[in-house]
Amino acid sequence: MEFDYEHQASWPHAQAPWESPVALDTAATLSYWQQPHFAMRGFELQLSDKTATLSGDGSVLLDGREAQFQQLHFHCGGEHVIDGVRAPFEAHFVHQYADGENAVVAVPMSIGAANPTFAEILTAIGTGDTAYPISLAPLLPDSDYLHYWGSLTTPPVQEGVAWYVALGKVTMSAEQLSTYQHYFPGDNHRDLQPLAGRPVLRMRAK
Repeated sequence: MEFDYEHQASWPHAQAPWESPVALDTAATLSYWQQPHFAMRGFELQLSDKTATLSGDGSVLLDGREAQFQQLHFHCGGEHVIDGVRAPFEAHFVHQYADGENAVVAVPMSIGAANPTFAEILTAIGTGDTAYPISLAPLLPDSDYLHYWGSLTTPPVQEGVAWYVALGKVTMSAEQLSTYQHYFPGDNHRDLQPLAGRPVLRMRAK
C-alpha cells in the first residue's frame, strides 16, 4: 500500500479511538511478568522506499501468551514518546498470536556506542540480501516494558495490537544512523495519537 508520511491525515483507516503510537509515562501502573526470552532470527530481507523489513522465525511468551515472530522493521525518528522524549530511531518486532492478533515489541534506540547486530543489518541492506541468519535477540533489552493496547502505525492502522515498549537502553552510533538514512532518507514515524484513557502497565520481571 502506498502512503505518504507528509500527509498522514489522508491515510485510509477507521478513525478508531485506540491507535498508535502514543506518549507514555514511566509512572504507569506496575504489573509483573515472566521476563520474555527472545530467540528470534531474521533471514529474509525486503527493501522499500521507507524502511527495511527483516522476516524470520522464532517465538516468545509475552505476558503468558506465545507469539510467533513475523518481521522486524524500523522507524526514523522514533514513534513512541517516553516521558517527553522521542528517540531518534525505533525498531518494531512484529509478532502474531495463535488467534491472529498482533503483538509489537518496540525498542527505541539512542545515539551512543555502535551496535554490532545493527551493523549486520546495515551490511545486509547494503548488499540487498542476508548472507546468513541474523540473531536479533541482542536488540531487545532485558528491562521493564510499557504495555498498552493500540493499533498498527501504518495504513490501515487496524486496532487490536498488544504493544510492549522497551525502557532499557539500546544504542546505535551516529555513523550507523547516518548510513541508514543514506539508504532510507526522510522521516517515517506516525504522528502521536491520543491515549484516550487507555491503561498502561509497566511490566517488570518477577
